[in-house]
Amino acid sequence: MNEKEYEEKITELMKYANTVRDMFANLKPNDYSHTSFLFTQTGLIRLYASFQAIYTLVAQGYAIESIVLARFIHEQLAYMYSLRLIDDLEEIDSLKVTKCIAKYKERIDYIGNVYGMTSEFAHLDMKFINFYLKNVDFKNKRITVLNKFNDKEIGYTMLFTLVMTVELYLDMIFVFLDVDGLRNSNRTLSDNADQIKIDFKDLIERIKGIVNN
Repeated sequence: MNEKEYEEKITELMKYANTVRDMFANLKPNDYSHTSFLFTQTGLIRLYASFQAIYTLVAQGYAIESIVLARFIHEQLAYMYSLRLIDDLEEIDSLKVTKCIAKYKERIDYIGNVYGMTSEFAHLDMKFINFYLKNVDFKNKRITVLNKFNDKEIGYTMLFTLVMTVELYLDMIFVFLDVDGLRNSNRTLSDNADQIKIDFKDLIERIKGIVNN
């Protein structure tokens, strides 16, 4: 994958994140929706700001920082997954983000392993710090970090982390539509979401094809 292809795929992924954000903005509750629906909806819309930030990091080649931010996004998604079915305001206020990962496993069984992997980047030891440095110039107080084109493995790691994170964001739409039963009150959005899911899988396959070549 050359630099142009890499940047094109990152841009495509961000377009999907933007589309998902818009779907959340248009998601309508039904008569059985919980008190927390508006809180959850607002949080998921706001989450796009984190995607804008991770886009910048991945595009610039900051591996450690982009993966740490992906972890932050996963925590937010886990929190929203737990939050969406709560009616009691005190319970909403007391919900701890760090305890929501375990519940999120009900939906995403591999999230524990992913969270563990990304946590290694959040709690660096010297091995990781040294691995992600290209060179250190103590005299001029300059440090050069490895980026996506100095090491393809790092670039692919960042790219697939972004792929998975956008995919989890998209999946949250289907939590509301399928798990929480909002398809009937969101028929047009539901049809669009189904098509977007198909198109997104096609993008993933195209990315895999480019990487494998």
